[in-house]
Amino acid sequence: MLKFIKDCILGGIFISLGAIAYLKWGNPVIFSTGIVAVTLTGTTLVTAYVPKLCYKSAPADMLKGAVKIVPIALINCAAAWFMGSLGFVDTTAVAAAKLAQSPVHTFISAIFCGACIAVGVLLDKKEDGTPRLWVLMAFVTLFVAAGFEHVVADAFYFSGEISMAIRTAAAESAAAAGSKGYAANMISAMFSSLGNSGKAILHLFIILAGNFVGGAAAARCINT
Repeated sequence: MLKFIKDCILGGIFISLGAIAYLKWGNPVIFSTGIVAVTLTGTTLVTAYVPKLCYKSAPADMLKGAVKIVPIALINCAAAWFMGSLGFVDTTAVAAAKLAQSPVHTFISAIFCGACIAVGVLLDKKEDGTPRLWVLMAFVTLFVAAGFEHVVADAFYFSGEISMAIRTAAAESAAAAGSKGYAANMISAMFSSLGNSGKAILHLFIILAGNFVGGAAAARCINT
């Protein structure tokens, strides 16, 4: 159990590092290093787990494995959320643009993201089993450049907006009220951002569903 949690946390951290580098340099290729790190270290990422689960598994095995999808996603996203809250990059503009999308657009975009990752994950091995990482990097770069939605990456982007809003509001209130008012104003700021965080969480569930549909469909298509 501890290894499972550790691997899921590392999966979220690797994706966050790729997202940080992408936002700093603006090159979608650099984002793919996060998923490459997941592949090389054998850690767990929900969007890589789904296609592997659905590729050649019997329906009964798929159902058994499916119970892990939500825990993996929750731990991945929690790790990404924490990384985003550290403030290495400003994600407010990215988060605002993503949250402005309709749920239908978000879901369809997430389907294509899941399909891209499934193709990259399932076709990144040579016949002798050695990794063919350029295939994985190509399809990850494709979904990033196209702006498709990835549940763990978006958890990183959304956390930056919400955490920054909390810190800014609390700091401004504390400066106005004095250090004694900091704790009370921090609580007030957190409650004021519940609307944004609720919308972000809803989007993450929509994206997770879309990533699952896209990843599972692509895996079954490749297997036929």
